[in-house]
Amino acid sequence: MKGGFLNKVLFVISQLPYPPDTGAKIRTFNLLKRVASDYEITLISFGREEKEKEKIEALRKFCKRIILISEKKSKWTSFLCSIAGRLPYSIRRYYSSKMERLIKKLISSENFDLIHCDSLQVSFNLRSVNSIPKVLTEHNVESQIWQRWASKERNFLKRYFIKGQYKKISCYEFEILKMFDCCIAVSEEDKKIIEENSQIKKVWVVPNGVDCDYFDPDKMRTLYSLKERQFSLIFTGSLDWYPNQDALIYFFTEIYPLLKKRIPQISINIVGRNPSKSILKFARRDNSINIVGRVEDIRPFIFTSQIFVVPLRIGGGTRLKILEAMAMAKPVISTSVGAEGLGVTHEENIILADNPYEFTSKILKLFEDENLREKIGRNARQFVKEKYDWNIVAEKLKEVWKNLKCQS
Repeated sequence: MKGGFLNKVLFVISQLPYPPDTGAKIRTFNLLKRVASDYEITLISFGREEKEKEKIEALRKFCKRIILISEKKSKWTSFLCSIAGRLPYSIRRYYSSKMERLIKKLISSENFDLIHCDSLQVSFNLRSVNSIPKVLTEHNVESQIWQRWASKERNFLKRYFIKGQYKKISCYEFEILKMFDCCIAVSEEDKKIIEENSQIKKVWVVPNGVDCDYFDPDKMRTLYSLKERQFSLIFTGSLDWYPNQDALIYFFTEIYPLLKKRIPQISINIVGRNPSKSILKFARRDNSINIVGRVEDIRPFIFTSQIFVVPLRIGGGTRLKILEAMAMAKPVISTSVGAEGLGVTHEENIILADNPYEFTSKILKLFEDENLREKIGRNARQFVKEKYDWNIVAEKLKEVWKNLKCQS
């Protein structure tokens, strides 16, 4: 260590965290942005330089060096290997012997103070590294997601495959943690699951966060002449992520029809990348469902909606979408699964509902009661400003890295 100060970090990730348009990329981008002044970051990821020039340029502000590995297994190869072998699909897909060799070479030739593995998916690439401290971020407890997915899947063949993957990811996830000196969880709930199922001694909580200065409703009022649309809902999230697809299918089949019976003029915006065919078919049948797709700035869409809905039934970790809506002082109605790990309080800074009739009645109540909408939204913004602003969260990551230095 130079003067006892930890300053060189090798950061391993499955994809470049730019543009910040998914939960994991939003988290990583904002944390790197805020620790860059104190740490020298070398980032290794999959990708091709000729295709990633814009992303690399954006990340150079925070990373001293960015190294891309072009070798990544195809989805089909990974799928077949995951059926026959012991490694689950998501781990098989992101294992690269080339990346593994490069990591070992960099560690032996340079004076890194630690390795930060930013997802379980790339963790197998670090299996033979023992010479410096290693920390793994668990954006979700992956086995929990697969278990919940299996419980909701109705197709027999899909459920059979998902159950098999759940068993493999469960064994792998808690076994691989033995390799790491420390694990980062995004919530106290995830921390507890990790501690109960693995032998790792140190699990720190570095929660997801939000840029409260960027997601500021007062600034939106000043900058734009926008108004709320009456009886308007919004859902945001990556629409190629199965838990989000399941949430929308559940919402459109079991909740939205009940709402339309009571409020025929209701509408909903669905904002997120790569909508699946199953989601698009609902919009084709009903013109009150607007599939917006990916947008550069999500704030106007949140600002002009009256209620933010999170009907998730599958998931793990914590939802950045909820933090963004809360920062915008929007009333959020969510399932308990959707809001887990955030430490929110029902009917104080969020509304929770776990069946279609309850979800429907709570939305109707929020539409009818403007004072309730404003109270929930106001309390929500204050809550995230005090607990989840990225500047606060970044200090927790720095604390983890400093603690590893002291123990090494």
